[in-house]
Amino acid sequence: MTNQISNELRDYLQSWLDWVEDGAPHEKPYSRVLGLCNNVENYSKVDLFSTKGITKTDLNIELCSMFNDATYPFGTANYSYRAFAAIQHLDEERIAWVKEQLK
Repeated sequence: MTNQISNELRDYLQSWLDWVEDGAPHEKPYSRVLGLCNNVENYSKVDLFSTKGITKTDLNIELCSMFNDATYPFGTANYSYRAFAAIQHLDEERIAWVKEQLK
């Protein structure tokens, strides 16, 4: 069953997952320090400001609304540790969540 998310969010999540599976080169285009919501800013297929269609702000709102805790959906300590170590992309729970959304 397909999850009810916008095509733009689906494309972003697939792009992020492809980046992870390709070894997650830092800042190319996503940051290993940032989580999913903040990495929306690095997604190049959606403009920050747009007169038509979805913006990065819209995409971020849609994504973060999917979590019970939009600030730290995978846990505060988890986020802090992974941000410091620049390994957000290695979080198995985050990867599994993305894969589930893409079904």
